[in-house]
Amino acid sequence: MSYGDGPFDPVHTASTPEVADRLVTEGHVPRSAAVAYETMFAMSDTYFEARQCLAGVSGQNLMGLAPRLATTQDDRPIAEKTSAEWVRTRKSLSSEAENAAALAFIMDGALSFLPLNLDHKGFMDAGPCSTLDFALRLFVPRVEMGAWHLRERRTVAAGGGRTFSEGRIWDEKGVMVGSMTQSCILRPLAKDAKL
Repeated sequence: MSYGDGPFDPVHTASTPEVADRLVTEGHVPRSAAVAYETMFAMSDTYFEARQCLAGVSGQNLMGLAPRLATTQDDRPIAEKTSAEWVRTRKSLSSEAENAAALAFIMDGALSFLPLNLDHKGFMDAGPCSTLDFALRLFVPRVEMGAWHLRERRTVAAGGGRTFSEGRIWDEKGVMVGSMTQSCILRPLAKDAKL
């Protein structure tokens, strides 16, 4: 799948607030939902800058903010759908440990509930959702998270309340920096649950 020519490709990428504003303007979500989304991901937005790849599912429904919105990947089975973002830390990090921690944080983000937004569901459709097991693999000797990286996520398998998803990340030169896999519990919301 083509995600364009970098984080500021005006045709293929948009900032998270730009995607949220478009969803509100086009009537897919109320402003209150966009505000709730911003609140939920405020910590991540404090430390990371992200540019959504508009060819990815999350670039179209903003991680399930507009779960019923049709996407360009609806004709694919869930294991062939992807989401991707360009990400970097807002400030340069000084140590190898800080960069590795930032990489681990960004790779973990959204993997446990990724199958929801790939399958036209939102956060409110899930009951228990938690990572059971994960593995982070690094393929380069040093990581510099202050530079732009392309993070792509996909669900490899889902069913029976369990999921297995993978995130991969590349630097701007196309070198694969790392991979994270997660086995998760992801159960439907109980019919009598009150939110």
